[in-house]
Amino acid sequence: MLGADQTITIIQKSYDLEEDLDVYEAYSIEGVSWFSKMIAAVQDKGLTSGNTFVVRIPESVELPCDIKIGDLVVHGVVSAITKQADLAGMEYFTVLSVGDNRRGKLPHIAIKGG
Repeated sequence: MLGADQTITIIQKSYDLEEDLDVYEAYSIEGVSWFSKMIAAVQDKGLTSGNTFVVRIPESVELPCDIKIGDLVVHGVVSAITKQADLAGMEYFTVLSVGDNRRGKLPHIAIKGG
């Protein structure tokens, strides 16, 4: 897949009942493509804008976890975090959709978010 030379980290959050705190697990994936762009829309309250992201993971890349809506995707490698604020200054997004595009000429998993 063209441009599949980036590394991402999937951050999954769960809750530890015994410790009464959120727990974050980090899974790095190499050999993916990362695209982002700014979008803008005119609404009744004026102009709004934000980034939209698409990550494509080629079929040949083994996934270390199931990617779910609500997971965080960080551009680069993150070894561990204890709270989402630890990602300040990094480029990341929340997963809004996961598509299975493993058919055709460029089979891949597509992750979209904002």
